[in-house]
Amino acid sequence: MPPLPHQDVVKNAYIVKHDFTDESGLMNACKRQNANCKPRLDLSMIGATSVTCDSEDDIHKLCMASEIKSAQPVVKLAPNSLRVFFADNVTGVAATISNLKFTGEGIKVGIIDNGIDLNHPAFGDCDGTIGGPGCRVQFGFDFIGNGTPENPMPNPIPQETCDGHGTHVAGIVAADDHVKNFTGVAPKATLGIYKVNSCDTGTSDDIIIKAMQRAKEDGMDVINLSLGHNFASWPEDPLAIAASALADSGIITVIAGSNSGDSGIFTLGSPDSGNNVITVGSTENFKFFTFFLTLSTNPSRKIIYSTTRITLHYGLFGPLPIKPTSDVPLTADDACQPISENFDGFIALIARGGCSFNQKAGNAQDAGAVGVIFYNNNPAQSFAIDVNSTNPAAMISQDDGLFILDQIISNPSVTVSFPNETIIADSQIGGQPLNSSGTGPTFELDTKPDFLAPGGRMFSTFPIAFGSYATLSGTSFAAAYVSGASALFLQARGKTDPKRLRDIFQITSKPQEMKDLNQQSLGMLHSVSKQGGGVINVFDAIESEVVITPGKLALNDTPHFNGTAFFQITNIHRDTAEFVISHRPAASARGFFGGQLVPLADTLFDPFFATVEISPSSIRLGPGKSTTIRLRITPPAQLDPQEFGVYSGFIVVKKIGKNDHGDDHDDDHDDHGKGHGKGHGKDHENDHDKGHGKGPGHGKGHGKGHGKDHENDHDKGPGHGKGHGKGPGKGPGKGSGKGHDENDHDKNHGKGHSKGHKRYKRFDEDSDNNNDDFENNDDFENNADFENNDFENNDDFENNDGHKNNNDNNGDRENNNDNNGDRESNNDYEINDKGLKNKDKNRQNNEYVVPYLGLKGDLRTFPVLGLDPATNSPFIVDNRDGNQFFDENESATFTFEDDSFPTLVYTMLFGSPLIRVDLVEAGTNNIVGIVFQDTFVRRNDQFNGDTSFFDWNGTALQDGSTTPTPVEDGSYQFILNALHVFGDRNNDADFMKWRSPILVVERG
Repeated sequence: MPPLPHQDVVKNAYIVKHDFTDESGLMNACKRQNANCKPRLDLSMIGATSVTCDSEDDIHKLCMASEIKSAQPVVKLAPNSLRVFFADNVTGVAATISNLKFTGEGIKVGIIDNGIDLNHPAFGDCDGTIGGPGCRVQFGFDFIGNGTPENPMPNPIPQETCDGHGTHVAGIVAADDHVKNFTGVAPKATLGIYKVNSCDTGTSDDIIIKAMQRAKEDGMDVINLSLGHNFASWPEDPLAIAASALADSGIITVIAGSNSGDSGIFTLGSPDSGNNVITVGSTENFKFFTFFLTLSTNPSRKIIYSTTRITLHYGLFGPLPIKPTSDVPLTADDACQPISENFDGFIALIARGGCSFNQKAGNAQDAGAVGVIFYNNNPAQSFAIDVNSTNPAAMISQDDGLFILDQIISNPSVTVSFPNETIIADSQIGGQPLNSSGTGPTFELDTKPDFLAPGGRMFSTFPIAFGSYATLSGTSFAAAYVSGASALFLQARGKTDPKRLRDIFQITSKPQEMKDLNQQSLGMLHSVSKQGGGVINVFDAIESEVVITPGKLALNDTPHFNGTAFFQITNIHRDTAEFVISHRPAASARGFFGGQLVPLADTLFDPFFATVEISPSSIRLGPGKSTTIRLRITPPAQLDPQEFGVYSGFIVVKKIGKNDHGDDHDDDHDDHGKGHGKGHGKDHENDHDKGHGKGPGHGKGHGKGHGKDHENDHDKGPGHGKGHGKGPGKGPGKGSGKGHDENDHDKNHGKGHSKGHKRYKRFDEDSDNNNDDFENNDDFENNADFENNDFENNDDFENNDGHKNNNDNNGDRENNNDNNGDRESNNDYEINDKGLKNKDKNRQNNEYVVPYLGLKGDLRTFPVLGLDPATNSPFIVDNRDGNQFFDENESATFTFEDDSFPTLVYTMLFGSPLIRVDLVEAGTNNIVGIVFQDTFVRRNDQFNGDTSFFDWNGTALQDGSTTPTPVEDGSYQFILNALHVFGDRNNDADFMKWRSPILVVERG
């Protein structure tokens, strides 16, 4: 067994999967193997126990026991790892509560997060504890207390002492504040609060899994996890395995998708890539609370602004003098150079663009400004910005900025005030997916996210010490919204299988059109990779009259899809119903150029549509009857298989009435990509398309500044940060990525032409790449170094030589359903009489959608390892002086004393089922041993400075041993092997390979 990885882990702590029935068997194995390890946490739900060992050698000894399946380090999640509802009329929540009278009463919702403010009136009379009469929080536990991931100090009371994330999530789920007249989605649900996160030191994956187990033991009906690892889009990750186990046990498991969508497609993580869990993406709210500023020359005009502060107030009140750093409107590089004019005591008005917000704010502060107001350089609404300044800063719209500039020029003595008041503003992009919301599919091409919910600019509860209420953004809050919606559904329809509930939510969601900032449709729906089934509608889900299984179709890549797919429709209404089935295509997404994935700003969304033949295209079903629909799907001809384009769309099942017969297929648009007609869901006012910016990228490890340095692409957190020097634990590792950070908007739209087709590029490259976050810029960013380093014992590694099609739509399978038209269902469906007596005929839903997604190309040829010498090739670092070596003919000598050791730095362009570093004699292929190997490896977010690295300590697995031993003095090279997705580990051609410079070992 190779050395275990050196990354952001709990030192000498490991998740050990084993065949023992209890802890005593594992302890006996420790004694038998002379391994000094002790139990840490029982993780029986995934067949594992986490242990703490005295040294790395002890875990190697333990793994020699035949009952041990695998061991991997306990991964830490940083403190920022956590991911009034004006959208309620759109999502059906308002109608569910007011018309159907469902409130979540009797449903238990578990929230695994930061805890909760148990003194907040929105959660009843808890008085700082749980379980009392009148307290909405009847269950819970604090798994970390005042401790650390290394040394947790459990506490029975899950009080949130900082941050506010957990309290905000809980309020969205189930707040009921009679004083403020604020309620959550399911205001009568019972809460279980499971605190896993420390304010300062974060948490770890085994602590999270332990909390999952406790929530299950407490009988939670729904469990919400608004946390996770980014870019680890494998269902085989421990967190994903545990979340899947919850779903398989009958618990509705709701996971926030990642907030790394700005990095393009394939940006989901774990546990959001778990099987049968509900993965939620985020949309912007339709209205939001906001502070405003006024000018002395026109006090009636209330100009809304966004800041970096959680309170959202500017921090100064005024009146204060204000003047611009440039009198020229929209100066391209406004305040990018030192400012010579004296700004003592003034607010500086600065145009966006040309350099980072930090640089502009710093120059203004150096000139004496007491604060900064940035105005946008495009028509987009203002967004929260991340500015590292002691002075306040805010963003306003372009129109408002030009208005202020004109007022100053006309009256230089104008002053600005910041009242301590809020107003309700319309969102320019209400209902549109946030750019920061993670984009699918998974590495194994499962269709994720499953659907969308409001998560942008969400007003909810906050710890009393921090103001009681706040407006925050991110997928964390979209997941909370769906957890509340799930409670409403369960109260209405009773116990429901998690996979079936996910299907029902998907088929009753509303696909969203792509729109530009001028509110104009771009003529196509958002890709399923971005929106899943669309925006959730819980009222329509509760009132649904059909069940469609599966609720989504994963079509795989070209070699693993034979062109056919199937789904079954069951009529669960008490009356016979007729349906027509048609095709509504969505935009194709092309995010692979120049041999690698590109950021969302460079991703192209095109009207390249699949052709779908549907049989039968109309059906008549009696109560409880089912039929199977057969689809023949041809990927878009315009997509180049070498570009690995993702195509998608929706199969629409429309119930028709007596007067609806005939050619009534408004939504049948599968004829060779001609665009969209009517019926793209609700066309809401202010439902506009705007993008969202990036959170800080925290690159850990060595870097060369790979990637393009776009103009204005400078406002990020540290990129190629932490270097390698002295310190314990040399071994394989990786660079840190972004976590489920609640980021928001900062990208717009572009356009272009390609191959004679109209090509839409929805996102503007002129981006400051800010952490456009409505939360505190330090909040909820997961900088955990994560790679699923699962070192399987012997041949226990699963050969991933074929796609795991979770939806059973590969090949000629028909989901075990005979395509024989009208027949009795073999499924245990109940006729839906619940709620139908109260049915709002004006809201009756007659349309259901089944999203599908496929990839044109062979994923076995998708580059997983960066090999381009100009941008992302591996290299060796000499830790004594930082020198870097790239060419296999170069050499460096190491003694392995102090800093005399090499570090291998590499970039994973895509997830890999297996990476392995072989040590060979220099200039040959004679293998000396294995240096390290990882399984189900995450991709790097290279455009935010994220790399992987491995510190070599001069050992290898030699002669078939499972314990690493020092190699003899001599000259060696690394062979870095990375297996393609769907590749065969026994086929050398399925690996990408790189040979290192010569490593001379001279211990002396």
